[in-house]
Amino acid sequence: MAEHGVGTYMAQQKKFISATSIEKRGIWGFDHRYWHLDDFKRYKYSDESHFACALQRQAQIHRRRGAKARDAPTKIQFRFKRRNQVWHVFAYIGWNFKSKLHFYIGSGAGGRLVQADYITILEEVIAPNWDPNWILLEDNDNAHGTRGNADNKCKQTKRRLGIKCESNPPQSPDLNPIESIWRIIKQRLKNRGPIFDIEELRKAIEEEWDKITLDEINKAIRVITITGGTALLLVGLQFGGVVHPWSSTIVICFIAAGIVTMGIFVFLQVFVSTRPIVALRLLNNWSSAAALAICACHGLTYVACLYFLPLYFQLVLQASPTEAGVWLLALAGVLIVASVASGVIVAKLGHYRPTIWTACFSITLGYGLFISFPSFRDWPRIIVFQMIAAVGVGPLFQAPLIALQARTSATKMSSANSIYWFTREISSAIGVVAGQVVIQNQLAHQSSTLLYTGIPEKIVVGLPQNFATFSGDLLAGLTPRQQAVLRQALTNAIRSVWVMNTALAAAALMASFLLRREELSRIHHEVKTGLESLEET
Repeated sequence: MAEHGVGTYMAQQKKFISATSIEKRGIWGFDHRYWHLDDFKRYKYSDESHFACALQRQAQIHRRRGAKARDAPTKIQFRFKRRNQVWHVFAYIGWNFKSKLHFYIGSGAGGRLVQADYITILEEVIAPNWDPNWILLEDNDNAHGTRGNADNKCKQTKRRLGIKCESNPPQSPDLNPIESIWRIIKQRLKNRGPIFDIEELRKAIEEEWDKITLDEINKAIRVITITGGTALLLVGLQFGGVVHPWSSTIVICFIAAGIVTMGIFVFLQVFVSTRPIVALRLLNNWSSAAALAICACHGLTYVACLYFLPLYFQLVLQASPTEAGVWLLALAGVLIVASVASGVIVAKLGHYRPTIWTACFSITLGYGLFISFPSFRDWPRIIVFQMIAAVGVGPLFQAPLIALQARTSATKMSSANSIYWFTREISSAIGVVAGQVVIQNQLAHQSSTLLYTGIPEKIVVGLPQNFATFSGDLLAGLTPRQQAVLRQALTNAIRSVWVMNTALAAAALMASFLLRREELSRIHHEVKTGLESLEET
């Protein structure tokens, strides 16, 4: 297959989120923008999960390299079959609350849950311990009877039992905290290794469920605030200038509501929560704040770099996916060496500031040089500029964490690690979306030029929203001049991302000068950790 240009790829098992679902998620976030944590405490978050024996393997497909991964965003290439799923489990959680596990076998195909089965769960599992002040949150599974306005048996049963219900917007598992709990359990089961006996699997599921603490559940619920705020902000950014004008009410409301919601999250973490998810109280000095700022700037830029460089290679320079991966080795190889070298240097010197200064300067210089990437293949620039940027990208994965830990007491070290990686994950997600928004708006601004050169309107109109899946086959029908103009437009759009990343890297460089000098110690101190030790102190 390789000789004929056919490769093996992971199959798409879930639909991409649709534009309608994105808008519904934004509306949900906007409606809940002023909610306090106490509002979310009223909810009981329910869901089913499925567990399988033996090894788990993801389905694969075969297609020609460079071809589109799928014909349409809604196409599912492989639908997972439940052949080896032997345990189907229902549970619900809430603030300081965890129900018992309920194992069931559905009446549908492959043990699938149907409305008759769910009515049994409502009557025998939920109703006996239900408080009328609670609200049951469900997803949009057909068995729950939440789809549509028809008065089905499930809705009638809920009214009869006095169970108030609400459902999240479609394609939004991140808004249901119990999904995080299922993920924790499945990861712990995976760490145990393959389980082939049915009863042993059930026992393992029950053991891992019992290990889930109320503190873990409460953290999962508190995350909803930052999840909603981030979703609102990203939806507003994606809509702006492409779907709706930046001055439109919907874009302004989404972005403003996202910022306000994230501000509420920060307020709760600093002034309300006694056991915060993100211990912002640790940022009580300029050095710690600077280390976290460097982490945020690095998160905003490094993922964007690894995402948009291959796009530049494939869209502008017309490289195949394999060629793009090979060209990226100039960045990846030096990045690995620089990461290892920085660790050795910090360990030898006992200081972290020179390493961070050098890395911040290098990443700023590298991203600045990316701005000069042309619309044709220039090998010296492609290789050397990547290597310069890699010298800065690699060390900034761990060095800022060392700087943060150096100013943190041993008892709060886990909290420092938590806030560091939390910041990195959030900034990485925002960085990719921000880069996409910049490219979309730049392409939209150049649409008149593209149309003037005779490029078909269908290509020009669809390019801003579908640039990431732009196929080289579309260039075949264009004249050499039109191809050159289109490649230059793509180059200009991606260049704007490098300008943004250079500014962020420069901000990290300026923040690095706020780091205080700390002598790192090799002496290990035994520290008692855990919630009990916090309560004692």
